[in-house]
Amino acid sequence: MFFRHGRYTAPMKRLVIGLVIAASAVALEAQQPAPAQQARFAFVIGNDDYEGAPLKTAANDAGLIAETLRSTGFDITGARNLDQDTLRASFREFVRKVEAAGPNTITAVYLSGYGVQVEGENYLIPANTNIARDTDVIWNGVRRSDFTRAFSAVPARAHRGR
Repeated sequence: MFFRHGRYTAPMKRLVIGLVIAASAVALEAQQPAPAQQARFAFVIGNDDYEGAPLKTAANDAGLIAETLRSTGFDITGARNLDQDTLRASFREFVRKVEAAGPNTITAVYLSGYGVQVEGENYLIPANTNIARDTDVIWNGVRRSDFTRAFSAVPARAHRGR
């Protein structure tokens, strides 16, 4: 699929970044409530409201992931169809929660929406973003590495970017 706005045409793919992080640990523990000393936090975003090229299921998929994680004891931070500023603010809130919870925390990140690669970097495109040229992706997209870099300094028990 190509995402066309103005002159810029880039291959856009439905991006599902599941940094569901240490999935086997989460799956093994999913049958039991989280122990009192073990916090669980998830960041779940589903963007499908793109002018001219909406996605059919990204927001609903994210909602299902959020409900599934919530049922296994995760505190969910996230929403549907976030613009760039709200997406970044929500992620900062999530990272603060994880940092405050301490090193025994289990974390999960699920991002669904359009993504594109520019100059070797992968970007999640926020909802309602106007992309007219490649520099718009760099200014308006959110780099995947921004999410993974934020976790490199967080002492959570289970997280690993893919």
